[in-house]
Amino acid sequence: MPEVIGAIRDKWLALGGPGGTLGEPLDVEQPTFDGVGRFEEFQRGTVSWHPQIGAFAVWGMIRDVWSGLGREQYGYPVTDESVCPDGRGRFNHFRAMHTPGNPESSIYWTPETGAHP
Repeated sequence: MPEVIGAIRDKWLALGGPGGTLGEPLDVEQPTFDGVGRFEEFQRGTVSWHPQIGAFAVWGMIRDVWSGLGREQYGYPVTDESVCPDGRGRFNHFRAMHTPGNPESSIYWTPETGAHP
């Protein structure tokens, strides 16, 4: 099993480690596109870290859409996947750290609609 270190390890362990939400690591930690952050892929999700934000996890269909949008180029996650107030949907919020003003965006998922930015 690849080694998991630092803040990414802390997040992974907080989500249950190898038997938890994300599963086993698939590879070692890698740099993000901008060379500022780091990420690590797991069986069922990704943990992305930025020094000004920290480490957050993205998984499931939200991760699939985020990956299709360019991952950290779309934005670094600033939340773990969370439950919507209605109790049915889920979301992650993201911040584009490489864009002036660091705009924030979100990806929402519901069983009826799937995941959409």
